Amino acid sequence: MTKTTTTMTKTMTKTMTKTMTKTMTKTMTKTMTMTMTKMKMTMTMTIKMEMKMKMTMMIIIIIFTVRLVEGTFSHEGRVEIYHAGEWGTICHDGWDDNHASVICRQLGHSNVGRATSSANFGEGSGPIWLDGMSCSGLESNIYHCDRLEWGNHDCGHNEDAGVSCGTVRLVGGTLPREGRLEIYHDGAWGTICDDFWDDKDASVACRHLGYGDNGIGLQGAKFGAGSYSIWLDNVDCSGSEEHIEDCKSNDWGENNCEHNEDAGVSCNS
Repeated sequence: MTKTTTTMTKTMTKTMTKTMTKTMTKTMTKTMTMTMTKMKMTMTMTIKMEMKMKMTMMIIIIIFTVRLVEGTFSHEGRVEIYHAGEWGTICHDGWDDNHASVICRQLGHSNVGRATSSANFGEGSGPIWLDGMSCSGLESNIYHCDRLEWGNHDCGHNEDAGVSCGTVRLVGGTLPREGRLEIYHDGAWGTICDDFWDDKDASVACRHLGYGDNGIGLQGAKFGAGSYSIWLDNVDCSGSEEHIEDCKSNDWGENNCEHNEDAGVSCNS
């Protein structure tokens, strides 16, 4: 082999070695980068799943530490709260619709609640856990409201707080069981037109409100005219429905009425 041939062979060997080394380095770097990216993605997905599971568990715990007891329907009753391994009640001092709305929201019933007091749903028998509640009404659960320390109260069980969760209310009546019927929809209260409004419709509204099964339907804005949207018209209930929204009617907001036609209700015991 000549000197020239030997030199060429060495040069080609060096070139091939250098090229192969670069190629292998690039391939390994690319493979390692892809592997690390996949690992990061897997770790991120795992962390997100763990966070979702923790949040779900927190939501479940929050929901199942509050309950409504002794109501006729699942959306009403005496409020009981679970603490230190035992169910107890809440004193009605300062208890209002803001507090009730927070309880209803926490339980997943609605964003609107009506407060009841003086053990309207019967007296509890366990501890009185909370007193001096102060909610704005926007909280997601009762634990975010201001209050006295657990078990610190000056109440008896004849002052147990209650809640009726729903989307209807009576306004303008002399008694709590009567008034202009207003319904909550799309973030706002509104009225119901009195077209075809009768005692069957009123009885469903009374049942919805927890005032029994017998109601009298009143027409012509008997309890004054409302000032917001007229949400429902041509309501037609059979009388057996639990909620006024279960009855037949026009679509929400579809009406040919004025507020001098707002429907009213008088509930009999």
